Amino acid sequence: MLLLGPSLATWLGCSALLAPPVGALVDRRVRGQVHARSFTVRLEEQAPLTLTCADPTDAFERHVLTASPADRHDLTLFGLLADTAYDCEAEAPGWSATVSFRTDPLPDWVPSWSLQPGSEAQGYTLLSHGLDVNERDAKLLIVDEHGRLRWALRAEDRRATDLDAAVLPDGTLLYGGGYHVPPTRLGLDGTVLAQARDTSSGQPVHHHVEQLPSGEVVALASAEATDGETVWEGFVVDVFSPQLDEIVWTFDAQAAVDAGWLPPGKKPDQDRYHANALVVDGDRLYVHLFYLHTLMAIHRPTGEVLWTLGEHGDVELLDVDGTPIPAAAWGRRVHAPEKRGSGWLIYENGASAEVGSRIRELHIDEDAKVAQLLGDWTEPGWYEPIWGDVDELPNGHWLITRAHCNRCPRAPREHTTQIMQVDPGQDEVVWRLVFGDALDTSYRAQRIGRCDLFHHVGYCPEER
Repeated sequence: MLLLGPSLATWLGCSALLAPPVGALVDRRVRGQVHARSFTVRLEEQAPLTLTCADPTDAFERHVLTASPADRHDLTLFGLLADTAYDCEAEAPGWSATVSFRTDPLPDWVPSWSLQPGSEAQGYTLLSHGLDVNERDAKLLIVDEHGRLRWALRAEDRRATDLDAAVLPDGTLLYGGGYHVPPTRLGLDGTVLAQARDTSSGQPVHHHVEQLPSGEVVALASAEATDGETVWEGFVVDVFSPQLDEIVWTFDAQAAVDAGWLPPGKKPDQDRYHANALVVDGDRLYVHLFYLHTLMAIHRPTGEVLWTLGEHGDVELLDVDGTPIPAAAWGRRVHAPEKRGSGWLIYENGASAEVGSRIRELHIDEDAKVAQLLGDWTEPGWYEPIWGDVDELPNGHWLITRAHCNRCPRAPREHTTQIMQVDPGQDEVVWRLVFGDALDTSYRAQRIGRCDLFHHVGYCPEER
């Protein structure tokens, strides 16, 4: 569990430098965070401390935070509800104190949404949000399973589109992309803990930022590619050190162009490939190319392209019944391929409203260069031409980001962005969060366990 205590002198103003009297419980707002509160306690001697904050009108809304022995405790409680009254008690052996406060209302830049009646899920959901207008007002939101906002942050650059974000195992956040935000690690209080300076190409990061099991961070960035005559937009894949202070490995699409694995651009400055997703698995790197409808496998130690699946690929594609079908049929306008051993899960936007959007499963035998479709899932009327995400949850359900692009010519105007949890075995949507405005959009979402974030004992009784 995460216990963050940001520097009071830095984040709470000069008044925080004044030490509270011994035995006092002092609470303060956290700058820019309506869902957090900071507390300071001074004791006569070192002792452990337990801090409990609860809504007196709601027995479920209870947070408990514990700290190791010290004579001064600086604690910050995250995940509170906005515009809510809390009564708090701090307890140490032979000592206790209380304080009450009301959190501030939500800022006006927070969007509105609702949960479909009967929705059932477990855990928090981190998602990116923006408006489908030129000034996107990009932000990150964390909602609980009841659809209540628990954390919000405006992006460093609000113009950023296609932001990628994740809560890391240590409770910090990693985010970036959108052609404006470099890979960045954040504390829950918004403190920048580490940030990459530049990419190997010197051009912006977009679409994908992810921490690997090694602690290194992989990201996609724009780059120039050329055949010696025409210059078009290619891409690079950079792997940064865990501290984000150096690039330790790079793959440049130029190498694939030179080797004939990727077709050249047809005109100057064309976004020929539009790389939009990465999967790193051991010594394999997989890159999806949206405009080529192609998944490409790369051997990381050598940079060699091992195979490609899709319109320009060398992998045979089989239908569910084993019948060969054109390789180009593997996926049209795909987002967020996810690897599960030899199986894959993909979000397919689809070529048209008549075909629709769907989630597809397939199995790839990389040695034999054969891929077989295992099945798909959709629902009536679902079609979104761009954006979207799918993750498999530990219980086998799927978390789907059904992102809506209101300005896209072929997008149904009556749609809005939805975050859904689907039980594919029962063909049932068990949790659905629906945004209230057609201009609300998103890109990706992540489910976070009840006990993996915040200190809410209603969701995680282990915190008691």
